[in-house]
Amino acid sequence: MTVPGQPKRAFQPLLPPGRHYMTMAALEELTVKRFPASIVRPAIFSEFRRLVTDLITTGIVGEIWTDGSFLTEKAEPEVDDMDLSVRVTVEHFETHPLPVRQRLLYALGGGKRYSPVLDTYITVIFPKGDPRVHGGTDDYWAEKWLMGWDDKLKGFAVILLGETDLGFQLHAR
Repeated sequence: MTVPGQPKRAFQPLLPPGRHYMTMAALEELTVKRFPASIVRPAIFSEFRRLVTDLITTGIVGEIWTDGSFLTEKAEPEVDDMDLSVRVTVEHFETHPLPVRQRLLYALGGGKRYSPVLDTYITVIFPKGDPRVHGGTDDYWAEKWLMGWDDKLKGFAVILLGETDLGFQLHAR
């Protein structure tokens, strides 16, 4: 548990630096099953699974980038420390009715609105030159997820939602 006024302690990351595409089963093996005595980890993963199920049911196609003490060697991570960013292209996002988009933007728009144990964000990716681009949101999250509190490089897990070439689209832009 983090003590107010004390600096955060950095724990060894579970993944080497970089993006690591994983299945839900592989992420669960890495973050939950390898810590059989943990009480917090199964609870966090259960909420994450609920989010993924809700996004799939809604028809969202994209990626979820995961981070936080949940992806470190910390045996009992903070009870609310799985950080994630749902990434979706604007072309796909705009295929959903406005009420669905508004609900997603609210629920995933920062903080713990979706779940008290998940720190959720949504990044809608626009093509270069689109006037709605908010300047570097993809770079922002990549930088944030690749650097630990101790300023050392670390990795983050990526879960694909639906059939997607989102990663290829992003790297090609």
